[in-house]
Amino acid sequence: MKKNLSPIWNYSQASAIPYSRRNEILQLMFEIFDEDKLSSDDSMGALKLQALQWKDSVGSAVWYEIPKGSAKDVSGKIQIKVSVSIHRVQGLRPYC
Repeated sequence: MKKNLSPIWNYSQASAIPYSRRNEILQLMFEIFDEDKLSSDDSMGALKLQALQWKDSVGSAVWYEIPKGSAKDVSGKIQIKVSVSIHRVQGLRPYC
């Protein structure tokens, strides 16, 4: 977002994340960057979501505070919605 201190991305991403054991803990890391044309992009913070369950679920949108110290002069919130859909992939061994 150009010249915007309160950007709204309305971004959606679907990813296949393989796992081998049912008791593995799902952790997702979100890193937020600005976009600079003449220099490298600057970190605007990072957020780790932990202890997500390996089961079908449709989450609701939740606001998370960007942790202080995850980037220089960080402040703000990010809204994230996580949905999980479990299915077998042909050719992969089932979990232990």
